[in-house]
Order: sequence, then structure tokens, then C-alpha cells
Amino acid sequence: MKMLAGILTGLNLFCGLAAVIFAIEGEALAASWMILVAVVLDGLDGAAARLFSSASDFGRHFDSLSDIVSFGVAPCILAYSVFRAGLEFCTALSLFAYLLAGVIRLSYYCLGKDEDQSVHFSGLPITVAGGFSAAILYMSVRFPHLIFSIILPVLLCLLAFLMVSNVPYPNMRGINQAPKGKIFLFGSILAAAAGPVFLYAKAAIFAPEFGASLFFLFYIAFSPFLLRRIV
Repeated sequence: MKMLAGILTGLNLFCGLAAVIFAIEGEALAASWMILVAVVLDGLDGAAARLFSSASDFGRHFDSLSDIVSFGVAPCILAYSVFRAGLEFCTALSLFAYLLAGVIRLSYYCLGKDEDQSVHFSGLPITVAGGFSAAILYMSVRFPHLIFSIILPVLLCLLAFLMVSNVPYPNMRGINQAPKGKIFLFGSILAAAAGPVFLYAKAAIFAPEFGASLFFLFYIAFSPFLLRRIV
């Protein structure tokens, strides 16, 4: 079972590659879902590594390299495939800025071994940035009349800035070591359990991608403030 974390990381990488292939083939919705599935797998591989005490430097680097594909390269290619008909220089530049910031973020993560056990990450995790981008791009395909092509460069630059910033974001691996951390962890688990119900309930008036976007937006915008109040 100690290989489970590596298997999950490999599946994360597979989803990233599948997202790239789907995006190239013009299947933007399928590509978005592959990135969102990779988000789930990225969370599960870390949990498996801790559960079976299989964490290692190799696994850390393997995970980071897989994340570059799934949450760095794949969202950029997906964005290009969606907006290539009207792709402008500023949009292309924002795609590069996003990818560059993601690579820098993961490079610092690989160097900072203590971050795994810290209460917070320094900067937005690329997993969240990639998931949020995928959900927004999914919405841009489902609702083409909206102005996603206008806000996309701004969104990508904002995500790029947050990834290389020092803004603290909650780390579920270490936050239970902080005062009141168990309460925060319990709330997070409850929210995670309620999330799929909200996303897939047939009676929900929101589209699943809209619910996913709200989830990521809440984490990006409000979790740093909640972290300061709880820790």
C-alpha cells in the first residue's frame, strides 16, 4: 500500500495529459473535467502518503512535476484552445505569466521541506489555481455570451501574483497542530463532504462548474482572513 501515493500521483499526471489531448482536440469540457479530477487526485496522494508513512523526497518532486503538467501546462493549453480565435498578445502574455509563476511556486515548494507540516502555505497552491482556471474555462464554453475572454488575462495575472506572493493559505496537513486547528479542520472536512452533494444534487439551480468556481473563489479570497482569525 505504500505505492498508493505514487499511483495516485501517476493518475494525476495522466489526467493532466488527458486534459492537454482533449484541449488540442477541441474537447474543452472534457479537458476541464480532467483538470478537476486531477485536483481530487492531488489531494488524495498526499493523504495516502501520510496514511502509509510513504512520504519521500522522490514523491515530493514527482508530485510537483505532475502538478506542473496538470495545473500549469494543461490550463494554459485549454485556455488557448478556447480563445485562440480571438487570442491577443496580452492574453498570451498572461498565459506565460501564469505558467512561469506556477513553476516558480513549485520550485520553492520543493526547497521548503518544512512547508508540508506548516499551518499555512506561502502563496496560493497551484492546485487551487489550476482548478479555478478549469472551472472558469468550463463556464466560458457553457456560457459563451459572457465576458470571460475579457477577464481571463486579468484572472490569470492575479492567480500568477498570488502563487508567488507571501499570502498565507491554509494547509490542511499542518493546521490541526495550531490552536483551534481541529475546529477549522472539522469545518473544512464538513465543507468538503457537502461540496459534492451541492455540485451534483439534481435539485441545485447552479451548474456544477459554477459551484466549483465558488468553492475555489471562497478559498482564494477568504481563507487567508479566516486563517488569521483561527490560528
